[in-house]
Amino acid sequence: MLSAQEFVTVAAMANEKRARQKAAKETKSTTEARRQAAQEVRVRKKRNQAFSRFGWILGAVVGSFVLVYLLLGNGEDSVNTIQADVNYVTFINSDFGDGECATANTGTTSFDSAPQLCIQSGEALQATFTTSEGVIIVDLNTAGTVGTTNNFVNLTRSGYYDGLEVFRTDPLAGLIESGAQTNDADDPGPGYTIPDEASGFVYGAGQLVMSRGAEDDSAGSRYFFTVTDKSDALDTQGDFVVFGTVTSGLDVLESILALHEPVQGSLTGGQPSRTVTIDSVTIADN
Repeated sequence: MLSAQEFVTVAAMANEKRARQKAAKETKSTTEARRQAAQEVRVRKKRNQAFSRFGWILGAVVGSFVLVYLLLGNGEDSVNTIQADVNYVTFINSDFGDGECATANTGTTSFDSAPQLCIQSGEALQATFTTSEGVIIVDLNTAGTVGTTNNFVNLTRSGYYDGLEVFRTDPLAGLIESGAQTNDADDPGPGYTIPDEASGFVYGAGQLVMSRGAEDDSAGSRYFFTVTDKSDALDTQGDFVVFGTVTSGLDVLESILALHEPVQGSLTGGQPSRTVTIDSVTIADN
């Protein structure tokens, strides 16, 4: 027969054993709950990924149908509609330089930095190109591409573009190019570059477009005009920023492109058979 002390000891041991068993059950239950919760998360994640993939595929199919519809529709409406899908990047203060705004035609060709913001976003501005072949008028996009347009306007007001030549013509891409002080694609530019402002552009006749190098954020001063719809060959790149629309003088651009003369060994087209000069570029309120 157990003494009182031995009875207490045995009872305590039994209680301790039951406590350990209860704790083990609770731990197992908690572990199982956590495992089940993790499994549910994995299932939801897979389900979401499946829905996401389906959404991308559906979006691509619908987008293809929309693109075909737009391309088969009226040409002008198609370009305008597709341009609405451009991935514009909003410039912030740090994207602009700290260079002074040009207030007079000084003929400056080299700058220490890109200009600060010198125009108002959405301001109605028009550029007039007086060339040796005729006059071209362009409405500038100060709303969607304020950074690129600001750079072009400041260079124009400083007289940077006056007297430069059309150094490149390319009928295969339907474009003519200017804006280089050395009148070639190796021009060092104005001494700075500006950030890329958008991507996803499509190209057609009658656009003013910023040239750039192969690297990101490499645009400076060079620009080109799209003259024919063959410029849609650039659509696969889509990162040349369109910042203006030709409203008058497309026939002048066509006459310049018609002067094209191949340059042996050139990978970028050729040049006009006679010198074509951009006598002046001016900016005015539209």
